[in-house]
Amino acid sequence: MNADPLPRGLPLHFERIRGFIDLDMMEDAWRELDAVPLNARHDRSYRWLRITACLGLDKHFEATKITAELCSEYPEHEENWLFLANMLVKVGFLDLAIETLERAQEQNDSPDIRYELAANLCASGKIEEARDKLEALLAVHPLHRDKAEDDPRFEPIADLFLEDDE
Repeated sequence: MNADPLPRGLPLHFERIRGFIDLDMMEDAWRELDAVPLNARHDRSYRWLRITACLGLDKHFEATKITAELCSEYPEHEENWLFLANMLVKVGFLDLAIETLERAQEQNDSPDIRYELAANLCASGKIEEARDKLEALLAVHPLHRDKAEDDPRFEPIADLFLEDDE
């Protein structure tokens, strides 16, 4: 077994997989992903390629599982958390997406995480909590206002935007 963390030639193999994905040849990408040696399957690049192929093949639960693993291993990367929350919403687990974003906020209190948390709270019917979180976010990051105005998840608190316009 090779002592290197990634077997030689793997970057070229990853490029071939990316090519299949770019050409929307997901079955071919999947076959190439399955050919990657087991000791290289924990590589972050491999896992994002697998997530992309999963989405192209409508394997949302598998994509969600891989993304959750990335959140555990790389909690400082906000894009992992945002992607996981999005995937959880997509597969019908809105409450779990909210819990995920609350955990993400403990790791990285970014404006985007705060925004998604407020939006998902609103979508779940937790209107007052969503309003409070969105107001707090907009007080510090007013540039998110336009995005929020156009986001249908904030429809129940649209009056928040009208108050500011008056």
